[in-house]
Amino acid sequence: MAVLLFVGVFGFVFFSFDKFGDVKRSVKYVLKDPSSAMFRNITKSTKNSNIYCGEVNARNSSNGYTGFHSFIYDRSLSQVIVMNRYSSEPGKMLEGLKYFETGQCTGPYLD
Repeated sequence: MAVLLFVGVFGFVFFSFDKFGDVKRSVKYVLKDPSSAMFRNITKSTKNSNIYCGEVNARNSSNGYTGFHSFIYDRSLSQVIVMNRYSSEPGKMLEGLKYFETGQCTGPYLD
């Protein structure tokens, strides 16, 4: 959502509001190159208001984009899980699958 405000006598200020800004900041925090992050399909779970799901694509340590991977952000736990089949943390992957199995997130989870 973009907003245009009249400021004083001579100026206008234009700023943009991103309703998923806090979700994106949290996901970026766990990425190797946060500034390269591209997001799509971010949704709030209909079963749990603290759960957000979406997809993120970012550069890896070889400077190449990895392709879009599903992510889960649990605001109540301040936890982010990126569903990447090459993850070095298989326990997090299993934990992430629970969100899909219980219907808190939908969509592809291992692209």
